[in-house]
Amino acid sequence: MGRPPTCEYWGICKDLCFNPGEPGCGGEVVTYNRPGKKGSRPTFMCKRCRKQLSQLRGTQALQGRQGQGSFFACQDVLGRPNVKLSRREIIWLTYAMVKGFSSRNTRELTEKEFKLSNSTRTDWRNYTREVALEELRAQPAMGGVGEVVQIDECLLRGRRKANPSRLLTGDSVPSRRRNNYGGVSNKCPWIFGMLHVSTKELRLFEVDKRDAATLGSLIAKHILPGTTVYSDEWAAYQCIPRLVDANGTPLNLDWRTVNHSVNFVGPTTGANTQRIESE
Repeated sequence: MGRPPTCEYWGICKDLCFNPGEPGCGGEVVTYNRPGKKGSRPTFMCKRCRKQLSQLRGTQALQGRQGQGSFFACQDVLGRPNVKLSRREIIWLTYAMVKGFSSRNTRELTEKEFKLSNSTRTDWRNYTREVALEELRAQPAMGGVGEVVQIDECLLRGRRKANPSRLLTGDSVPSRRRNNYGGVSNKCPWIFGMLHVSTKELRLFEVDKRDAATLGSLIAKHILPGTTVYSDEWAAYQCIPRLVDANGTPLNLDWRTVNHSVNFVGPTTGANTQRIESE
């Protein structure tokens, strides 16, 4: 179930460093279903030099950080292959995760095509989240001179319509522990967001507090020097003009604010956070 087709193309042998014995080989590396006692097994094979390698092991060019393999052929800390799913199965699971399907919907989607256990589906959902998080952390800072980045924060708290039925997560937080800095983070977290207006790139961060130290460090890390920053008049943003990068160089951010209790758009600054709030 879910075996990749024989004609699947992966790249050029020398570009993938597929065959160390022939580093200049220009053959195409494709999928070859090698027959065996327990049935066919998907294998990388170069059409020219005939080098073969199990798809459960990966290639040198697919090796990631600290010797780990790629998304489709990763290894454990001892260098052993620990992915026994086909590429097609992995793509189906990733598609379900990216589209926001629930665990139940993912099971219904995949069980018609593949025989996957609940633990396998759960592991790959968690793995996809980790990959997305690492990709976000590796993204370069946004903005720049002449560019506008809107920032805002919101509290994720449930609210029941007409107060019937059971309490939602946010409603169950004791009022004595609620405060302007987020209260109990595991009950109703604060979400801090940045939106690059010209590219529409949106970044969201879950934070325990929305104080100057927390928000300031995120702004300094993810926004380029000279960027025009639009925000409301939350007190923690007062640190923006004083922010510096990792080397201690001032960011010189052009900070403009809008008082939401009076205007949606600042009459003198032109600042607004309408786009990020609509997200």
